[in-house]
Amino acid sequence: MQSSLSLVELAVDYNATLWIEEADGDAIKLVLDLPLEGLQN
Repeated sequence: MQSSLSLVELAVDYNATLWIEEADGDAIKLVLDLPLEGLQN
Protein backbone atom coordinates (compact mmCIF):
# COMPACT_ATOMS: atom_id res chain seq x y z
CA MET A 1 0.00 0.00 0.00
CA GLN A 2 2.93 2.34 0.58
CA SER A 3 3.75 2.55 -3.15
CA SER A 4 0.15 3.56 -3.93
CA LEU A 5 0.35 6.33 -1.37
CA SER A 6 3.54 7.61 -3.00
CA LEU A 7 1.80 7.86 -6.39
CA VAL A 8 -1.05 9.84 -4.85
CA GLU A 9 1.46 12.14 -3.14
CA LEU A 10 3.17 12.74 -6.51
CA ALA A 11 -0.17 13.56 -8.08
CA VAL A 12 -0.98 16.10 -5.37
CA ASP A 13 2.50 17.60 -4.89
CA TYR A 14 3.31 18.00 -8.60
CA ASN A 15 -0.15 18.60 -10.10
CA ALA A 16 -0.04 15.21 -11.82
CA THR A 17 -2.98 13.15 -13.01
CA LEU A 18 -3.38 9.56 -11.80
CA TRP A 19 -5.76 7.05 -13.37
CA ILE A 20 -6.37 3.33 -13.74
CA GLU A 21 -6.66 1.56 -17.10
CA GLU A 22 -7.58 -2.01 -17.96
CA ALA A 23 -4.71 -4.29 -18.98
CA ASP A 24 -4.51 -7.83 -20.32
CA GLY A 25 -5.79 -10.64 -18.15
CA ASP A 26 -6.50 -9.86 -14.51
CA ALA A 27 -4.12 -6.91 -14.40
CA ILE A 28 -4.68 -3.17 -14.17
CA LYS A 29 -2.40 -0.39 -15.31
CA LEU A 30 -1.73 2.62 -13.07
CA VAL A 31 -0.89 5.70 -15.13
CA LEU A 32 0.70 8.84 -13.68
CA ASP A 33 0.85 11.82 -16.03
CA LEU A 34 3.45 14.15 -14.56
CA PRO A 35 3.75 17.57 -16.23
CA LEU A 36 7.39 18.51 -16.83
CA GLU A 37 6.69 22.21 -17.35
CA GLY A 38 7.42 24.26 -14.27
CA LEU A 39 9.39 21.57 -12.43
CA GLN A 40 12.69 22.75 -11.02
CA ASN A 41 15.65 20.58 -9.99
